This record gives sequence, structure tokens and C-alpha cells, in this order.
Amino acid sequence: MKLGVLSNPWQHTNSLFNFIPSLFQKVSSVSITPTSITAGLSEWDKSEDLSIYKNYNKQIELLDSIYVFSDYMSVSTFLKKNSFLLELLFEAFLRIRHIFGSNVQLSLSVDKNDGDEGKLYLLIKSKKDPGLLYTLLDKLDETWWFNNLHRAKSKMNIDLEF
Repeated sequence: MKLGVLSNPWQHTNSLFNFIPSLFQKVSSVSITPTSITAGLSEWDKSEDLSIYKNYNKQIELLDSIYVFSDYMSVSTFLKKNSFLLELLFEAFLRIRHIFGSNVQLSLSVDKNDGDEGKLYLLIKSKKDPGLLYTLLDKLDETWWFNNLHRAKSKMNIDLEF
């Protein structure tokens, strides 16, 4: 279990890129589109060297290195119950960094007030101008999120945090 909050949530990004090079090299060498991200994830999933990440716990640990979990136990439990969100979260990370840049903090939290089982919120925090952030969020929605909402099965939302 992770204790505390990272002062720099991107401090593990380099090790993440080293951990799953086939995914990030494939995606970073071409323009990022939903198809290229999915293709990169498919190749990553077929890799014998990375078959360990088919295990939900390992995938959640990897997500914990790129997102700040507001409450590790509630987020990890929610993700285990809704494992279909795991691939979507890896894709969201890549798409958000492509649109917002690397100087953002991404966090995951579970809102139990939103239905019996709750909903996962992916929150984007940045020091950029709020008007620009809303424009970038609209771009994310229009170029990727609206086309992938069905995959979240009403269990996830993406929003800004100020």
C-alpha cells in the first residue's frame, strides 16, 4: 500500500517508459490516435515479457505509478471490481498527456455517492489558465473520450480539478 502523496507525480514516468517500452515507443513514434493507442496496448498485452501485467494487481500498481490515488484501497478495490477500466485508464493517460502536456497531475478517486457501487473520477490538475484547461478538456472529449464513453459503462468520468 502506498503511504502519502508524491510531491512530483511524474517522478516515476521515466521508469514507466522503461517498464513498458513497446507500448510507449510504438505510440510515441506515430501520431496518437485512439486506433494507435489501442494497437500499442494490444501488442503490449501479447508480449511474453510483460505477461505479468495481465494480473490486475500488477496493472493497478502500474497505474498507481502514473496516477495519484486519492485513497489507494477504495480506488484499487473499485478497479478490481471494474477491471474493464484498466485498459481505458492506460489509454487516458497517453491521450491526456498528448493534449494537456506532461505538466499535469492526474488523480483517481471513487465517489460512493454516485450510485451504489460508485464512480471513478479521473481528475486533471494543472497550473494553466482555467479557460485553456476547459478548452483542452473539450478537445479531449471531442477527439477521444466521447468515442470511448461506452467502454466505461457509466463507471468513470474525466474532469478538471482546481
